[in-house]
Amino acid sequence: NLLGEIHPAVIGTLDDWEDLKTGKVIDVLNKKDKIVAEFKNKANTTNSDSALGAYDALEKFVNSPDQYEGYMVQVLPKNGDVYNEPFSPSDKKTKKKRPLNTRLRKIDGKSFYALATGEDDALEQFYNEYPSIIDEILTEEYKNYSSTNLGDMRQEIFEKIFPKNENWKNIITSLKI
Repeated sequence: NLLGEIHPAVIGTLDDWEDLKTGKVIDVLNKKDKIVAEFKNKANTTNSDSALGAYDALEKFVNSPDQYEGYMVQVLPKNGDVYNEPFSPSDKKTKKKRPLNTRLRKIDGKSFYALATGEDDALEQFYNEYPSIIDEILTEEYKNYSSTNLGDMRQEIFEKIFPKNENWKNIITSLKI
C-alpha cells in the first residue's frame, strides 16, 4: 500500500496539485487545470471492480459543472506501453462498457508525469532520485543501515519498465502541456 501512496504524494508536491490522501478512489486534484486522477501502480493489478470504481469516481468530477478531466493512471503499464486513451471499462454485471467520455482517460505513468510537470522525462527523473531519497531516509532512521546499490541499476530498471518507444513522442505531443 505504501508504494501506492508514493506517486500521489510526489504529484501533490507540484504547484497547483493536491494529494487528497483519502485512501479512497481519487488521489490527486488540480483545481487550476481541472484535472483529477486515480493511481494504480501496475496495469495488471487493475481488476474490473477497481476500474469501475475509478470510472464512477472520476465521472463525478468530469460531469460536474467544473468539467474536470479525469485520469486513471497506470504507473507501470503492461509491456512498457505509453498511452493516453479514453477510459471505458466493462461492467461484468451488465456485460456492457461504461459510456465513452473523451474527458475520462486511461494513461500510463510516464505520460501522466509529463502532463503534470510539463517535462517529458519527469518520471525518469523521479526514478533516478528515488534510491538516493530512500537511502537518505533510512540512513537517518537506522544507524546500522548501509545504502543499497539499487541506484547503480536505476537506468536499467527504468528502461526495462519503459523500453525506448517511438510512439512516446506522439503521445507527448498530443498531451495538453
